[in-house]
Amino acid sequence: MEIACLIYQQFSCESIKKKGLNMIIVMHKPVMSNQGAPLLLCINASHTISYPIVALFGTPEFNFRGSGYGVAFAESLVGPQS
Repeated sequence: MEIACLIYQQFSCESIKKKGLNMIIVMHKPVMSNQGAPLLLCINASHTISYPIVALFGTPEFNFRGSGYGVAFAESLVGPQS
């Protein structure tokens, strides 16, 4: 989950928006809400708010529609190259 903080420290909301993104969804082990629903941390660059790191439902039925979404992974999805 630290990756959300690192992304926010490294990139301003303006620089994220200049890349054509409104939100970066951080893929990590979900944090469970009080109701037992999985939450994913996201950097919300589309609004100028005090807390741009937000938690959104990470269930399969929650659909990110449209463009402007980026995804960040804490670990590489590609294995070692031979």
